[in-house]
Amino acid sequence: MALTPKMKTKKFKGSLGAKEFRKGLGRSYDSQPLGDRSDFNAEIEHYRIGDIVFNQISFSSIRFERTTNHLERKGQDILVLERLINGKQVVLMDNAFTNMQQDRIYLRDWSYSFEAETDKMKLQSIVIPRKLLANSQNFDSINPVVSWSTNGATGSALLLLWDKLLSDFPLLNLQEATTLTAGLIGYIDCLLSSAIHDNKDATFENLSEYIQMNLREDITASTLCDYFNISRSNIYRLFAAHKGVNYFITHLRLLGSYKDLRRAHASETSINEVAAYWRFNDANSFTRAFKKKFDVTPSTILKTCAWRNTNSSMISKG
Repeated sequence: MALTPKMKTKKFKGSLGAKEFRKGLGRSYDSQPLGDRSDFNAEIEHYRIGDIVFNQISFSSIRFERTTNHLERKGQDILVLERLINGKQVVLMDNAFTNMQQDRIYLRDWSYSFEAETDKMKLQSIVIPRKLLANSQNFDSINPVVSWSTNGATGSALLLLWDKLLSDFPLLNLQEATTLTAGLIGYIDCLLSSAIHDNKDATFENLSEYIQMNLREDITASTLCDYFNISRSNIYRLFAAHKGVNYFITHLRLLGSYKDLRRAHASETSINEVAAYWRFNDANSFTRAFKKKFDVTPSTILKTCAWRNTNSSMISKG
C-alpha cells in the first residue's frame, strides 16, 4: 500500500484562517501575521514517519516567537532541519542572527528561544526528535544552529537524499519509507558530528566566544592578536567567511542593541545611551549601521515597542 500523508493538506485563508493558524501552532510558538489579516493565507502539508515529520509550508508574511513558555513543553526535545525554497526569513536567537539563504540547509536546536520574521515564503522542514540524533548533545547557546551549503559535497548529498525521499513518498509503503527515513537521519547525524567537532576545535570558535564575552570593551583585531598570540593575517583569514573581524564585532553589537531597544521603555532610554553602551562612537553612525542591518531605525524600534508592532521589520538587507 502506498504511503499517504497522515494528515491532509491544510489551507488557511483570510482573518479566520490566520486565527486557526495561530491556534494550530500555539504549542510551538506564537505567531502574528503581518499586514492585512484578510490577505493572509497559508498551506501546510506533511508526512509522518514514526516520530519524524516532513513538512512543506507556504504562507504570507508572518512573525513567530518561541518563548520560555514554549520551551517548558516537549517541543524542546526536537531539532528542525530547514531549507528555504523561496521568499525570505530571518531568525534571531540568543547568540545567532540567521538570514536564511536558499543555497543552505539549516539544523536548529529548538531548546532555545527565538524570533523569526518572514516575507511571503515557502519552506521545507524535517522535525526530528533529539533522541534520534546522538550528536545533538553537542549543541549549546553559542552554537544553536549549524548549516551546510548545497553547493558543497556534504550539503548537496543531503539535498539529494531529501528531495529523493519527498518525491518517492507517494510511491512507498510504510516499511520502505521508514527504512529510507532512518538512512537520511543517520546521514544527518554524521554531518552533525563533523560540523560540531570542527566548530568546537576551530580557532575561530575560541575567538568568537572571546569577542562575545567582551563586546562592551574596546576590542579590535589587535586585541585578539595580543590575547591569542596570533598574527593579524591569521585573524583576517579566520573571519573571511564572516565578512571580516570588524564586521563580525559590529554585527554582534548591533544584535545586542536591537535586543535592548526591543525591551526598553522610550521614556527611560535614549538612542545615545544604547549607542554608547554598545561601543558606537555616536548616535548618527549607530543609526546608519542599525538601519542598514535591520532596515528599520533604532528610534522606530524604541517608539513602537519593537517587534510586536506590525509596521516594524526585522528583515535584514543582508
